[in-house]
Amino acid sequence: MSLNRLSIRSKLILISILPIVGIAIIIATSLFELENSDAGVSRIYEDRVVPLEDLKIIADNYAIYVIDAVNKANAGMISGKEALQDVQLARKDISEKWQKYRATTLTAEEAKLADEADALFIAANRSLDKLEAGLKHTGMGNIKGRIDQFDGTLYTAIDPISAKIAELISLQLKVAYEERNKVKEVYNRAILVMLVLGVVVIAVLGTLGTMIYQSIRKPLDTLNTAMNRVATHSDLTATVPVTGRDELANMSENFNLMLTHQRELIGDIGSATHQLASAAEQMSSISIQANQSIDNQRLEIEQVASAMNEMVSTSQDVATHAEHADGQTQMMHKQAEQGNRIVTAAVSSTNTLVGHVSQVSDRIRAVEGDSESIGSIIGVITDIAEQTNLLALNAAIEAARAGDQGRGFAVVADEVRTLAQRTQHSTTEIQSAIERLQSGTKTAVDVMEQGQKEAELAGSKAAEAGDALQGISESMNMITDMNAHIASASEEQTSVAEEINRSLVSINDAAQESSEGATQIAAASDELSRLAVDLNAKVSQFKT
Repeated sequence: MSLNRLSIRSKLILISILPIVGIAIIIATSLFELENSDAGVSRIYEDRVVPLEDLKIIADNYAIYVIDAVNKANAGMISGKEALQDVQLARKDISEKWQKYRATTLTAEEAKLADEADALFIAANRSLDKLEAGLKHTGMGNIKGRIDQFDGTLYTAIDPISAKIAELISLQLKVAYEERNKVKEVYNRAILVMLVLGVVVIAVLGTLGTMIYQSIRKPLDTLNTAMNRVATHSDLTATVPVTGRDELANMSENFNLMLTHQRELIGDIGSATHQLASAAEQMSSISIQANQSIDNQRLEIEQVASAMNEMVSTSQDVATHAEHADGQTQMMHKQAEQGNRIVTAAVSSTNTLVGHVSQVSDRIRAVEGDSESIGSIIGVITDIAEQTNLLALNAAIEAARAGDQGRGFAVVADEVRTLAQRTQHSTTEIQSAIERLQSGTKTAVDVMEQGQKEAELAGSKAAEAGDALQGISESMNMITDMNAHIASASEEQTSVAEEINRSLVSINDAAQESSEGATQIAAASDELSRLAVDLNAKVSQFKT
């Protein structure tokens, strides 16, 4: 069967499964041989090693426990009872071990020796029965020198059994050696089988791997050669022969189909590049014309924008002057109102001042009358002080006449006279001050009367000024309203002009962008035309 009919997946599965099958066969064979080896080892242990131990125990029981117990009892080292117990225990152990040995798998020679040993066991057991009867008869205590009759007879009965046991032990070793050789043969056979199977598996895998490699490599080399022709020489006429029904065959069919589509595509691209180059040239010409029209439009827009800027500047100047005049008018209006308020306040203050001056004049006249009354009172006080001084002087004279009895009164009279003098002095000063006050009061009355007249005149003039300022304020209000209308109209005109100017700027920017776009389109059209030529040159390199 040709491997090309198998898919690569099947080939890979095949080359993967075969090693697994070979390894499984090797493992199964190895397990079988190992099981045989294990059975041989088990036989050596169970039928040879364990029985060998049992035979040794039987021989030891006869030689050590039975003979040794009799010798020790006869020598007085143990009692008859202890010797009897040792003999009975040894016989029981010998019987159990011998029955266990007889239950194992025996060879023909081994069975013959065992049968001979059974006959010897009968004779030995009769001697042991006599020994037990003799021990019981002689007593259970110290039986030193009383069982000499069993010394020779026991050896005669036991030595043949010991010799037969020795033959059985030698036979066990011989059979174990033979079993060991069988196990070794099984091991060597297993090694040989595994080596043969390994060589067979390796040979099969090597042959199959080589066949699979060749079935994959040849189509790959063919496909690689065709792809190299396409990549190096741009030869789209290359084809790959399709053999088999695997993935490489499908890949070759798809590669041939791809080259067919590529040839058709290259033909379509060549036709499209000619059309593209022609369209690019037309687009470049149209872009140049559009760029010229946009430049003319931009010049006209710039002229209109310049005129609008001048109009905006003029409107802004008018609005600025109107706002300035409005500010000055409002300031004058405020000053006129402030002057009117000041004049009104001045008139009010003047009227208040006239009233106050009149009140002060009345007060001063009252003070003048009071000062005259005070002058009269001061005169009375002066007369009283002079009289008090005279009385004090008379009292001092009378006290001097009275001598020591009038000394205290003289002191009081002296103090009264001093006070009278001080009062007289003070009244003189008060009199001078009252006279000065009366003179000043009279002058103040005259001045206040003159001030009252002047204040009444100033109030009249201030009222006239207030009327004039009120008229100015009303005129200023009218001027302010007119300036506000002018400023509002100028601002509205400026706003409209600026909006038009912004629109013109936007139009100019759009025209600039359109001009740049047209330039870029022209450049792109030239580049596109160049690329179309290059593409056509590259397409022409392909063999279709």
